[in-house]
Amino acid sequence: MASTQGSGTSHQGQHGQSSQQGHASQHGQSTGSGFGAGSGGSQRDTQEAIRNVGEAAREQFDGLKETASEYMDQGREMASQYIEQGRERAGDLMQSVERQIREQPMRAIMTAAGVGFVVGILFTRR
Repeated sequence: MASTQGSGTSHQGQHGQSSQQGHASQHGQSTGSGFGAGSGGSQRDTQEAIRNVGEAAREQFDGLKETASEYMDQGREMASQYIEQGRERAGDLMQSVERQIREQPMRAIMTAAGVGFVVGILFTRR
């Protein structure tokens, strides 16, 4: 009978372990859902932090875009000023050349002939 009691104890031990495992799995499920609820706050905090970072990045981008737009406008304004100055100088140079041609036509003809001669020599040597 000692042997039967030993196996009875063993059987009860196995049954006790099954019962404990079932009990632990019930606690595990409860603990799992408790963990999920606890992480919900953390998840909301993370999502809010992500939204805040996204909003800050959007604000930075908008600021950079506005600054770049201002620089583009300044560049366009400067370019148009330089173009206008170039046109004025070209006009002044044309008036100066025309005046010199009228005042000294022979000098202008000789200068044009000399330039033509040099250009002709340069092109025929190649």
